[in-house]
Amino acid sequence: MPAGQSKQLSLTVSNTGSATLNVSSVTAGGVFSVLSPAAPFTVAPGAATAVSVQFSPSATGGQASTLNIVSNDPVQPNLTVPIWGTGYSPANVLVSDSFKRANATECSLGPADLKFGGSGAYYYLPDWPGSGGPVGAGIISGALQNNGLDFGGVQLTASSDTCGSAQGAALPQDLDIIVDLYVPGSSGKITDAGAYFRSRSAAPGDGLFGGTSSGYWVELFSTGEAWVDQLNPFEPIAKTAVPASFNPNVVHTLETLVQGTSLQVTLDGNPQTFTQNGAAVTTVAVPTASNNGAVGISFGSERNRGKAGGQTASNLVISSAGSGSSPAPQISVLPASLSFGNVTVGQSSTMTLTITNQGGATLNVTSLGVAGPFAIVSPNTPFTVAAGASATVTISFTAVAGPQSATLTIASNDPANPSVSVAVTGNGAAPGVSAAGLIGYWPFEGNGQDASGNGYDLTLEGGAMFGQGISGQALRDC
Repeated sequence: MPAGQSKQLSLTVSNTGSATLNVSSVTAGGVFSVLSPAAPFTVAPGAATAVSVQFSPSATGGQASTLNIVSNDPVQPNLTVPIWGTGYSPANVLVSDSFKRANATECSLGPADLKFGGSGAYYYLPDWPGSGGPVGAGIISGALQNNGLDFGGVQLTASSDTCGSAQGAALPQDLDIIVDLYVPGSSGKITDAGAYFRSRSAAPGDGLFGGTSSGYWVELFSTGEAWVDQLNPFEPIAKTAVPASFNPNVVHTLETLVQGTSLQVTLDGNPQTFTQNGAAVTTVAVPTASNNGAVGISFGSERNRGKAGGQTASNLVISSAGSGSSPAPQISVLPASLSFGNVTVGQSSTMTLTITNQGGATLNVTSLGVAGPFAIVSPNTPFTVAAGASATVTISFTAVAGPQSATLTIASNDPANPSVSVAVTGNGAAPGVSAAGLIGYWPFEGNGQDASGNGYDLTLEGGAMFGQGISGQALRDC
């Protein structure tokens, strides 16, 4: 999405239960906002309601947050949905392509449609040799798709003779490449895909590795890992860990920003931490090499050659890495709201939230503020959060009677979100006898200690005063 503009998408909240679903709140943080419907709202059994969410990036780069849905669902009262988007500067776009056009084979993919900006005519020559000619990739159902179960892909060219005399086009060395990738994985088979850059100008059917090749390839695997590979000699120079959760059955957005000897990767709006030479880094060192500046998309199968395929690429945006793409801090705060629930009047409770820096520069948190019976326990401000790192904030609630609410305000040097607000609520509850195991009582006249046990399946817990002039007997299940 162009920085400074907005885009709306919708998701569907369905009630598959047998009672009315009461949605009390729907919230999103950062540069995301909920447009409709206004909460609270209800969803009848078997019905569904569309929720409209807006993404409004004010700066370039990946942005991530969560959509938080609070309802009376007894199993999932607090549902979180990951949401992300990537902002780009239209003035910096060199070439772009949605690939949303008629199905086509590897030699007739047509010119890039420049849907997201750019200029000039760019075509795609097919990479990788096959038994019957270049392997390349095809356009199927509005996406660039691997043609088989082994390596495949394309390289940008200025020539329309893509399977004849075409040679790869020379693009700048410093680039910001955004692409949506689908990397299916099933039955232990691993697929991967990603953009390569700073490579040699290839001919139709050329491979990427060895020979006179050069440059780098950033691969996203169906396990959720990301690798940065050098192409000659071919080997990974940095790897991320396998994430705790990753869904290979949905499309993911991979952004690669390379400037000079520095490379940063963002997956679904989240900066990636790599291991390079035994150290954890968010900026991978990529020594420059003599090359033609060729760029393309490659589909891989090096972990199970000839056994898995089906990868796709779409919504490709290649921009020059100018000043608009300079690394900047990017704040993310989770959860988007805090609820202390019931706390006995006069007592205190604490909760935590996490501030994560998803950008490429240090995040400076200058102040944390909250009013009323809520207070910041730690840390003291100002404090800093390194790129890719997180900090925990502890908030306390010293209960006073009745419902209480306030807004926690976080001020930082994030250029897109210099001030982030978090709703904080709690309820001061009067002290009383615990209702654990209480199954009923009956009122009677007299003193609250007049009753006694009866020896059956229920135990009388002694009398209790339930109101002025009224006593009662509490029963507990044995």
